[in-house]
Amino acid sequence: MVSADVPPWRPPTSLEALQQLEAEIAPMRLPDQVRRLWTLVDAASLRVHTWPRIIPPSVALVNWRQTRDDFEGRVPLVLVDVGYENLQTMSIELDVDELPGGALFEWDVSGDEFTRRFNQLADWIDYVALLIRRGIFNRADRGDGPVLEVPGYPLHEAEIAMRTVPGEHPVHGRALDVDTDSSSWPVHWQRVNQRLLSA
Repeated sequence: MVSADVPPWRPPTSLEALQQLEAEIAPMRLPDQVRRLWTLVDAASLRVHTWPRIIPPSVALVNWRQTRDDFEGRVPLVLVDVGYENLQTMSIELDVDELPGGALFEWDVSGDEFTRRFNQLADWIDYVALLIRRGIFNRADRGDGPVLEVPGYPLHEAEIAMRTVPGEHPVHGRALDVDTDSSSWPVHWQRVNQRLLSA
């Protein structure tokens, strides 16, 4: 952000929404990296607009409640959105019991699979920084200052060409795609939905 000459983010004015989200998903837990992000960064103040765009915990809470209450088990409740825009979603896997979460799954609300794009939130942030360093962004100078759209629509194909496959994951192994059919989900995803939807 500094090298691209855009101002830094601001810290959140309140952690109330984050605390509400943590209470709502308990006994599951937010992975440390996403909790640290939401503790230090007001997502609305970010001058780098990712695709999908990074959201604040207040929006993540609304989306998770809607998933639980309106989607009838079609979306795993072990996933909490960290990015959302125009039906495109980036969700982070929660810590469940002794199993560490943290993997980021990208999916389309109307799609048929959840794709493991990154093994941890830091990998996504590093990737966005790489796109900026390589100039794969659109700069928009708005009334309240400059914004970088990363990658920006005309550069979408260039961004896709740069993508790499995430390495082996301690929970998911080499598997990248999880079907939206709940019978094919990892067992701990199925257990979470069964427990929460039968409560």
